[in-house]
Amino acid sequence: MKPSFYQNKVLYILITVLIAVQMGAFGVQVFNNRRISAQTLSAELKVGERIVDQMLVYRNVQLLQIAEILAKDYGFLEAFSTAHQDQETIESVLENHRKRAKAGMIMLTSIDQQIIAQSPRQLSLAPGSALAEVLRHPQDQHTLQFSSFVSGDSGQSDAQLFHVIHSPLKAPTRLADLTVGYAVDDVFLRSLRQMANLELMVVSKSNQTWTVHASTLSSIRVDALMPVVQSAQQSKIHSVMHDKREYLMLASMMASEPTQNIYLVIAKPLDVAVKPFKDMERVLYYLLALSISLSIIAIYYVNKRFVEPLSRQAHTDTLTGVGNRRLLVLMIARALANLRASQKPFALLLLDLNKFKQINDQHGHDTGDVVLKSVAERLKTTVRATDTVVRLGGDEFAVLLENCQHHDALKIVELISEAISQPIPVISDSFCVHASIGITTGYLGDNLDKMIKRADEAMYAAKSKGTTHTSK
Repeated sequence: MKPSFYQNKVLYILITVLIAVQMGAFGVQVFNNRRISAQTLSAELKVGERIVDQMLVYRNVQLLQIAEILAKDYGFLEAFSTAHQDQETIESVLENHRKRAKAGMIMLTSIDQQIIAQSPRQLSLAPGSALAEVLRHPQDQHTLQFSSFVSGDSGQSDAQLFHVIHSPLKAPTRLADLTVGYAVDDVFLRSLRQMANLELMVVSKSNQTWTVHASTLSSIRVDALMPVVQSAQQSKIHSVMHDKREYLMLASMMASEPTQNIYLVIAKPLDVAVKPFKDMERVLYYLLALSISLSIIAIYYVNKRFVEPLSRQAHTDTLTGVGNRRLLVLMIARALANLRASQKPFALLLLDLNKFKQINDQHGHDTGDVVLKSVAERLKTTVRATDTVVRLGGDEFAVLLENCQHHDALKIVELISEAISQPIPVISDSFCVHASIGITTGYLGDNLDKMIKRADEAMYAAKSKGTTHTSK
């Protein structure tokens, strides 16, 4: 390993921390945007609920006015009193009045709840309709009511829901009861959607059967709305997937009758509320990418310009250019960690140049420095690129052989001895030096001091025996 490993390690840590912090901040921003969007959309749904309620109250007033105008129409009262047996005449009057008022239906019933005439003719009360209960209790008139009608012989599943008002027909005593209604259909909900900017659905439950009467969302399923309508009384917001879009939905009860409960479901896609934030997030994303890129460039430049030179200087021997004792300490610590983690073997060599002091004393320190530089260069070219060469001081060198068994270390030692023993030219002269080499391999449980002590003892044993190297 070289000093650059540690320099790059610091660089990688700084970049990783920088990216993690900025991405974390971006993630928090996105999370808050989603939370704010959901809160904003929930508030919109509740406001939309109040708008729809007010529109229904307004329509209730319109229906009441239609009923009162017809009930006070002298011509209609005269036709009814003189020709009440003539159903066609009465139905014609009802049909004309319905068209003028743009109502969905008008029904005239006797005081004993029998239908006298109606428009359109094909409509009839659905079984269990809430209107039957209203007709039996005329004192409940002028209140907001909903009732189901069926067309012809169609079944309950085809029932059309109407918003109706019930008013007595008096001249001056009560002669009959008049019911006027607007259809609660897709057309009506679409008109409400234009004002509230929300999706709307009307759902009813009758005899344990759920029916979607009208909806601005195409092909919405009843089972998808079940959790929403079941929590209508708690005004709870639900998330529902429809056509691969997530909607927030709120349900409220429009009418509660013994045989039928009617619910209004208000919805809005979440992506509509999130869109402004997503546009902002897109800008923030580009700014984040630019910020990270500039930060990485800045960190890389500072590392190359200042950190690496300082680190290299701190771990490099100034005379020979190889590593120093600080680097050896780091490398041995790393090798021991690899040995414990993955059982990667390694060996440590300590070298002492024989009779180097004589060269210094007889030929001067300049010559000695040339010899030391040559020895260091030969060590670097002899060992592998993954090995580390350091100068401990004076004429002592160390070599850390990573991922190396003892027998492989012995082969490398032979190559080192042969390379060092070659003559070293110095100006017009040349010198031959030899080294005593101590060899030790790393063991589990070793530490830095133990390894250096064993290698040092092996090196002095080789020097005292006059051999090239010994192991310990």
